[in-house]
Amino acid sequence: PSTRNDIRDCSADPPYLPPTATNTTARLALLRDIMRTHGVHAYIVPSTDAHMSEYISERDARLGWLTGFTGSAGTAVVTQDGAALWTDSRYWTQAERELDCNWELQRTTAIESIVMWILEEVPAEGNVSLDPFLFSVDTWNSYSRALHGSGRTLLPLETNLVDQAWGDQRPPPSSSEIYSLPAEFTGSSWQEKVAGIRQRMEEHGRRPTGSGPAPPHRPVPRCSCATSCLPSQEKLLEENYSPVMLAKAVKNAHEQEMLRAAHVRDAVAVIQYLLWLQKTVPQGSVDEFSGAQHIDALRRAQEHSRGPSFQSISASG
Repeated sequence: PSTRNDIRDCSADPPYLPPTATNTTARLALLRDIMRTHGVHAYIVPSTDAHMSEYISERDARLGWLTGFTGSAGTAVVTQDGAALWTDSRYWTQAERELDCNWELQRTTAIESIVMWILEEVPAEGNVSLDPFLFSVDTWNSYSRALHGSGRTLLPLETNLVDQAWGDQRPPPSSSEIYSLPAEFTGSSWQEKVAGIRQRMEEHGRRPTGSGPAPPHRPVPRCSCATSCLPSQEKLLEENYSPVMLAKAVKNAHEQEMLRAAHVRDAVAVIQYLLWLQKTVPQGSVDEFSGAQHIDALRRAQEHSRGPSFQSISASG
């Protein structure tokens, strides 16, 4: 048994849970009742939203609500008798602080590991379900290949079962302001960019009739499993073709100039931060959290700052 009191100890009698752990017994019971009504034997819950985002709104934090785990990357699977969470090494300690003993922690993110667990928990002829709006085509295909020939059926359900269990406690949609990036930063208008995408579609041998495209920190152009099924099959291209991705990858001359200028401003903030650390760390008044707050403030003070591209990763030792 662990001697630490900030992580769970499910081998103790009774099990020990730190104050940071979430009691998920009632939530799992609700979800399992709903699964039974849909004939679902295993339900897969990712940490993403319908745009495949890593950083999501509170309304889309289904994994966090169901498990109590608040890391930015993970996958949960629930059956009638078991529940497990898969996440990477960044979050193993955090998961042990936030999960209760209803959950097994799997220290990997491999789909093969998830499927092996499902095969042990779900009888032959069982249904394995997910919300197709929350999974990319690639991920769907990976699950489909791994389950092929196992006797289990991969069954997409457009009704999200976690949302049903969450009910009226689910947060409302975000109402953040939508703004347009001025042309002085982009070098071309959105109309010109859309026209360029349409031209590339016209020039493609299969001549597709549509192309898939914002959450905090970053815009998204990837396509979910559900939306990939919307075009007619004769127009559906291989998933590695995306004129949007190609256009994003090649910056025009003005965008390149703006990128260089932004990096200079960011370098100024980082140098200011390193000097601040040099002076204040010996005084013993800086910790990882206050350090992250300070560099964020230095970056915000720079001209044109609209916030970080991701939360500052602040660690020492």
